[in-house]
Parts: sequence; C-alpha cells; structure tokens
Amino acid sequence: VWSLLLRVIDLGNWDGAGQSALWTGWKLVLRVRGLMLEDVRMGEIQRQGTTRRWSDLVIHQGTVYFVEVADDPTADAQGQFEQLFRQVEERLAESGSSLERLLQVLIYQPYPEDFPLFNQMWDDWIPLGHAPVRACINARLMSKDYRAEVIVTAACGET
Repeated sequence: VWSLLLRVIDLGNWDGAGQSALWTGWKLVLRVRGLMLEDVRMGEIQRQGTTRRWSDLVIHQGTVYFVEVADDPTADAQGQFEQLFRQVEERLAESGSSLERLLQVLIYQPYPEDFPLFNQMWDDWIPLGHAPVRACINARLMSKDYRAEVIVTAACGET
C-alpha cells in the first residue's frame, strides 16, 4: 500500500516511537509502527477573483494571501496609503481576518521619500502589540503612478 503513494516526503519521527507523517501532495497519512491510523484530507485551496493571470485572494489551511495597490493611483501618496490600508482591512474582513491576525506584509515602494509618511501612517494603523513580520522594499512598480504595493499574509477563519 505504501509503495502506491506518490510524491512522498517523510517528515521524520515525531516521538521516536515510530510515529511519522507522510505528505503525498494530496493527503496526510499518519502511521504508528507501520499501521495507518488516520487519513486526513488537506484543505482545499479557495481562490476568489481568479483570472488567467492571478487571483485577488487565496485561502489555504487557515491562511489568506493577497496583494493590494491603491484603487485610485491618481491620488497623492497620503491618499494612496489611506486607500491601501482601507482596502487591506476590507480584504481581511472578507476572509474572516483582521489587522490583529496579520502574519506578514511585504511593502514595495518606488519613491524613498514616501517611506517616512508611510511608516507614520502604518504605526497609526497597526494595533499596538499586533505588528506582523514586515519588509519595506524600494522597487519600481508596473505603473509610475502607484506609490506602494503590498503583499499580505494573515491567519483567517475561526480563531
């Protein structure tokens, strides 16, 4: 039976008593001393707003992933950052998450002179004690009008 499993990666012994996990790419199989105990189907991947090139939002195993840019790139830096923060909050709410459940935010900004304003607005926006892992990268974006693009990862669903 075990030889029929495809794409198997042995995650090793957990307790030294022969208990291990095998990831097949489709399911997790637990075994103890060679006997299959449980077959747990891994969560489905949910995609929203999917086009040929991207999805607006992806949820998998209690984690939501999405990217945001300001809806109106003609606004000044402050206006775009306000839009961006509002859009992130809306997307988090759609997926059953919140600012308090942010895990990581990657921030791409093409104009270094915007960093101090962004940081000030960020500090006012993120709830005290709930700062995610964060990186702020100076990078050229696809349109010169955008002042920032963020990649967000957050816990979602039931707490």
